[in-house]
Amino acid sequence: MPKILVIADDFTGAAEMGGIAHLYGFRVKFISNPTWPKAFAEDVLVLDTDSRNLNGEDAATKVQKFVSGFQPEDFSLIYKKTDSVLRGQVEAEIKALLKWTGFSGSVLAPANPSKRRTIVNGHYLIDGQPIHETDFLLDPIYPRRHSEVVRLLGDHVEATHANDFSHNTGIIIPDVLSIDQLNGLLSTISLDNCLLSGGADFFRSVLTTKLQLGEQAKYNTNQISGARCFIIGSTSNSSRQTVQRLQEQGLPLLSLPRAGLYDQVVFRSWLDHIKSNLKNELGLVVSSPAEHITDPADKKNITKRLASAGKFILQNGSQHKHLFVEGGETARAIMDEAEVPDLRLDGVLADGVVRFWSDRYHFI
Repeated sequence: MPKILVIADDFTGAAEMGGIAHLYGFRVKFISNPTWPKAFAEDVLVLDTDSRNLNGEDAATKVQKFVSGFQPEDFSLIYKKTDSVLRGQVEAEIKALLKWTGFSGSVLAPANPSKRRTIVNGHYLIDGQPIHETDFLLDPIYPRRHSEVVRLLGDHVEATHANDFSHNTGIIIPDVLSIDQLNGLLSTISLDNCLLSGGADFFRSVLTTKLQLGEQAKYNTNQISGARCFIIGSTSNSSRQTVQRLQEQGLPLLSLPRAGLYDQVVFRSWLDHIKSNLKNELGLVVSSPAEHITDPADKKNITKRLASAGKFILQNGSQHKHLFVEGGETARAIMDEAEVPDLRLDGVLADGVVRFWSDRYHFI
């Protein structure tokens, strides 16, 4: 099997790429620590740099630390996973990888037409609607105030919108209207001097078109049995609906008390409550406070508290073979808190839902 290196700026993107690679028959390993030993036996190495919310300079430096020690020529494919709507320090990280690889340019195709996210005449559309007219305008960190795709990267960026790759220098963002079109544009691109970057659909097209591979595995929900523990870090409407469904199935809900964000006594009492509920044969659900939280400091502390709870469950819930985590930032925080520098992927349960194991904790 060819060796592939994927660099993602957050855990959600890293897991998504790893899940796709697994479905194509690859053995996948995740790395979340830049000092982790560079030797690996797996086919695909996914680096989670956790750099999306850094400034451009720090994000580029962190990417450089992760790839240092590797040699670009050791990989048949190097893929930079970006956010599908270009949040984060996309340009800075791509430039850092261009410097490392020595490639002259990068084709950046972030949109996912399978989810009705397209780029048409240089403008980003969500289900046919300009992105700045959707809820992405309200993103608390990266509000999408324009639909012009180059401007979504930020001000004063060195990127261009084009559909001609004959002079592949710099960052080129093509129109993305369909999967067939993604497959077609790849026929004009050489991997020898071009960094491919973008979203999940583009990665699938690369595996299918450039590496001539097909999916070999299927979603496997039969891997799940016994008590299940859920940590819901996201506060989106879909996550709240997930919590409601789990409660309807009989799983007790233990929401982090608002007072437990800063009061250690309240927090320890909450952990004791979790420990007593770990005996539940069905499992349990741990979530962020029931109140709507808007303060950035409070949100940051919620992530820290949920990470501590995740580590606590891993250490005390021996009968819980599966820990489900919803929210990429929460999952990454649990990995850091539990000192899990690497994960191996051994199953894909659904689109965007993957199963890991590590040497320290059998399942996470």
